[in-house]
Amino acid sequence: MTMQKTMQGQLDQYYKCVGIAHVAFCCEKQKACQKACLGAWNKKEEFVFEPRAEGVTVSQEYHDGKYHGYRIPRIVVLSLSKRQPSEAESKSSPGGRNKHWPETLAMVRSLLLPFIAKKFPKPGINRENQEEIEKLFVHVRTAKCCSNAKGTGQEPSEVYANCSGYLGKELSILKPDVIVTQGNDAHWGAEQHAFEEVTSIETGSIARIVKLKEGNQRVYWLRLYHPCARGRLYYDQAGDKIDCERHVRGWSAMRKNLVCYGEAIQEFLEIPNAKGPSPKRSEIEESDKGMRPMPEVQATQKPDLTWAFLVALKKASESNLEIDSKGQFLHRPGKIAERVMMEVEAKNLRVYLAPADTVTQAREFFRKVDKEDFLSLEESSAWTVRPNLHFSFISITNLIRAETTWETRKYFDYF
Repeated sequence: MTMQKTMQGQLDQYYKCVGIAHVAFCCEKQKACQKACLGAWNKKEEFVFEPRAEGVTVSQEYHDGKYHGYRIPRIVVLSLSKRQPSEAESKSSPGGRNKHWPETLAMVRSLLLPFIAKKFPKPGINRENQEEIEKLFVHVRTAKCCSNAKGTGQEPSEVYANCSGYLGKELSILKPDVIVTQGNDAHWGAEQHAFEEVTSIETGSIARIVKLKEGNQRVYWLRLYHPCARGRLYYDQAGDKIDCERHVRGWSAMRKNLVCYGEAIQEFLEIPNAKGPSPKRSEIEESDKGMRPMPEVQATQKPDLTWAFLVALKKASESNLEIDSKGQFLHRPGKIAERVMMEVEAKNLRVYLAPADTVTQAREFFRKVDKEDFLSLEESSAWTVRPNLHFSFISITNLIRAETTWETRKYFDYF
């Protein structure tokens, strides 16, 4: 019996013991999840709720950490979506196709490029190429059951919350070197149930060093937006196509920033190239040096207190709160101030709010907030109040901000 079969066997046995094997599904939380899905059902088609159709496959390449003689890291992708969407789900995605799986395969190729100089798998533009890339990582869907409640490949947040408790044991069996989470619910589930310690590498970076609760293994963690996230959120993190794959159509090309994170992973794991040189730096243009992660983590560096505080605050709150992908903002959907930034130091908590930050928020703010009560904050030693006028948002790295000489009262009266 190979070691790969042993790891696969342990995983299959665990799924059977807790009732989440896709061939004999009897999860104790099934009714609660079905109720949550039914409550979110958009009623555009007949309601469907069923166990996941796909299992979790461990390849020999993943277990051995080798590909054509190259030493590669074990990568686990924790996702909100099924591996392959249904035809109906594909149509719901912009452009007529669901880009989750092609972008996931491209992301894995990007991270592994620094490890593999020559025998590199081709872009996943056909099924044969996709199957070759799928050998190089393990895909774990955070939700263990499926529905069409939201008309997409994702489920209501309650389902992910119910299913996240299985992640700790899954990861202890898979023993990954790198974990990539796609989307807030995947971040949240891993943070709550699989990670014991979280250490930031650099302020604003999407990379963390974490220690698994089961096994005490140190792992490199990348917190990515889901590839199907609205706008360019995912692509602002992943970067542009690398120069040598600009011709690759669709969503199958490697991305510059992700290749840089692959280099950082290589240094973190101290894995040299088995054969041949690393790719030329000219092929991996750094579109933004601030996006590049720092590979070294000082032994004396403290855990990210801000992230830990936000996680604790969300856990204690009964309202609909979300933490952004960088762990800097707490989102409060539908509120006058939707984004709350917090900085936590040893003895201090700094809170930054931007009320009326959009037209929708502004309508609510000036309709509901009493001017005198609000302006009284200026007299408080605990708060600093100032106008915050910005009128043009070009991209994630270019915010055009205008400052005004008006005092806060005049600014309030004008709007």
